[in-house]
Amino acid sequence: MKALLPARFEGLVFAALLSGLMSGIVTAVATFRAVGLTAAAGLKFSVSWPVSWIIAFPVVFIIAPPVRRLARAITGTSGD
Repeated sequence: MKALLPARFEGLVFAALLSGLMSGIVTAVATFRAVGLTAAAGLKFSVSWPVSWIIAFPVVFIIAPPVRRLARAITGTSGD
């Protein structure tokens, strides 16, 4: 597959994808547990998810590199 972006953007793309997926999953679970599977749940989710993502993206972007280093140190693997 041909790369869509230069390799230097890998960290940014990783943070965007991971934070988007995780914040979406957590927001969906929290929304459906709070209000149930109702007609209003979709609207509540669609309002809540962007707020969650705005918080999650910079957190993942900042925290991912040290967490990767920690995981490598714990498992004794290299950064290849």
